[in-house]
Amino acid sequence: MPNTNLYSPRFVERNFDALRVAAIEDLTRYSCGWSVYSINFLNAIADLQGVPSRIEPRVISHLRRDAKRIRNPRLARLMRRADAPRSMKIEEIMALISAEYRT
Repeated sequence: MPNTNLYSPRFVERNFDALRVAAIEDLTRYSCGWSVYSINFLNAIADLQGVPSRIEPRVISHLRRDAKRIRNPRLARLMRRADAPRSMKIEEIMALISAEYRT
C-alpha cells in the first residue's frame, strides 16, 4: 500500500504539540467530527514508532455517520499524556478508535 500520509516524520516531530492539540479537539468534540488530518497525524505517529497498523481513510467516513467523535474519555487522556511523538501510546489509541469503528 503506498504511503498517502500528508505528514512527514520530521514535520510531526517539529509540530507535535500543535498537531496533538488539534487532533484531541477533532477526535473528541462533537462539533468537530472526524478529519483526515487527525487520522494522518496518528498514522504518522505509528510510522515513527514502527507500528505496522494504520487507520484507513474509510474509517473516517464510517465514524462520521454516528456520534462524530470518540466517546471514550480515555482517548483524550492518552493523547494529552504524550509529550513527544515517540511517547504517545499509539497502539492503545488506535485500539480505541478501532473499537469505536466496530460498534
